[in-house]
Amino acid sequence: MSLEEKKTFIEDPTPNMTTEEKNRHLSYMLGVAPHDVQNIFRIERVEIGATGWWIYYRTELPD
Repeated sequence: MSLEEKKTFIEDPTPNMTTEEKNRHLSYMLGVAPHDVQNIFRIERVEIGATGWWIYYRTELPD
């Protein structure tokens, strides 16, 4: 079984969100498709430029 690493960006829906709002939004987004079935191995917060979260995950490559 071969794995491929990918990443996707979850942008903050509004500017100037509190830390609690940012975390609540991330929590919600991780519970809905397609994120709810991804094999996530790392999450990084981005505050420079576009603000949001990089989500790193692995997928199986077809044989």
